[in-house]
Amino acid sequence: MTTEEKNARKDPAFITCAHYPYDSDGRRNDENADGMTGIVLDLDEGDEVKDLFESPEVLIDHLAPFNFVAWVTAKHTASAPRMKVFIPTDGVLPKGCHKPGVAFAADRIGLSGEWKGRKES
Repeated sequence: MTTEEKNARKDPAFITCAHYPYDSDGRRNDENADGMTGIVLDLDEGDEVKDLFESPEVLIDHLAPFNFVAWVTAKHTASAPRMKVFIPTDGVLPKGCHKPGVAFAADRIGLSGEWKGRKES
């Protein structure tokens, strides 16, 4: 599959964990978000992702007792696995909880301190 074909597959709807107040102007952007309803780990590089893809029971073992959903992304291939993991929260958490939440989940599944999602979140 060409890069152009892969990028075209990424065009559908997306998931956001942002919470927006009912009295906002209707625009869904960072400024209008007042909290979050889940944590998303974007796993798209390196041996760590390959290990998780090949042994998904690690997610079950290390994320218990939390609920979660994991799936491969449109650009996923066997040689370059790409996954997302969504962990819903019990309610709406303040926006400031996102980065610590990502770090907590990454630590639970054993992602290194060098995992790029720690910096990008």
